[in-house]
Amino acid sequence: MHMLDMTRGEATMAYVKGKVPWHGLGRGLDPTDSPTEWWTKACDGRPWDVAVVPVEYHWPMDNPRTPKLLSYRYAPQQRFAKNQFIIVRNDTGDVLSPKSISKQYKVHSIADILEFTDKLCKEAGFTPETIISLHDGRKITVLARATEDTIIRGRRDSFDQDKVQHYVLITTSFDSTLRTCLSITRVRVVCWNTLQQALQNNEELLRITHKEEFIPSSVYDQLTLVEESHKQFREDANLLATIPIGEKGIRDYFIRVASNIRFNSYEELMDLEANVDDRKSVIRRADKFITVYNTGLGQRFVTAEGTAWGAVNAVMGVADHWGTDKGRAGRFNSSFFGSGAAMKERAWDEALE
Repeated sequence: MHMLDMTRGEATMAYVKGKVPWHGLGRGLDPTDSPTEWWTKACDGRPWDVAVVPVEYHWPMDNPRTPKLLSYRYAPQQRFAKNQFIIVRNDTGDVLSPKSISKQYKVHSIADILEFTDKLCKEAGFTPETIISLHDGRKITVLARATEDTIIRGRRDSFDQDKVQHYVLITTSFDSTLRTCLSITRVRVVCWNTLQQALQNNEELLRITHKEEFIPSSVYDQLTLVEESHKQFREDANLLATIPIGEKGIRDYFIRVASNIRFNSYEELMDLEANVDDRKSVIRRADKFITVYNTGLGQRFVTAEGTAWGAVNAVMGVADHWGTDKGRAGRFNSSFFGSGAAMKERAWDEALE
């Protein structure tokens, strides 16, 4: 099941015309329109945002003839909690924050995110790719695509076009579960794997906590990091495409990634007195990697066959496309925000060791 916001009876989502998502919901729009125009159309012409309202409650008045617990029925007194607020939708009034916030908590509004993305598209040449409201509006995600792609080169010349597209992913939440994050997301076109790679310290490209204001112009000024990230990615990916990896090396690499670096090789996994169920789980996951490594789309390209680049992309393929109990919605959440994203980071780190 998808996680799309269906508050108004239809999905609040927009995508590039012609790139219909698996669930078939949302509106296909022209990428030349601005992100603000996309949001308006995604909301069927009635764009909503968030509002911060004080916490209000009713307190029973003293009444000597009425039991204390019942007195509110006769003389309730309206009160407001001091320095306590909640985040609500300004169209329906639905509460988005599960607990109250204080004046010190800085809400990063949809208008803020759209203003930043408008500037990104207008001045840096990006185009909107997707805008999604998730979990009844508690999370907002915007994906914008760069105009310039990267072509990965292998150890020898080839007619294969191993192309990678670059995106900026902006995500915020109104339920206190996420800081506002700007991440670089890359897609290997031949197999549609997302290639997430942090610049350093396994963190997003830019993270703005809710202790500070989200000022679109100030955030935009920090985006020299995007070009630095593109440059680093090009160097790393082209390096991985030239590193050969043998049968034993690929098996040990997948064991390390599948076990969260708890085991360095297949032999170590089998020799140690590990929990039998844990061992089986690691082997099952490693076998999935090997299957995609041998049979996945693009794995016969010169850049990927028998190389560390092919190994990394096998992990990405499992994280993005392999079935889970949660289905496609679960894979999306895991791939961008959860265990799948962490697994992709491990794959990069191990391959570049």
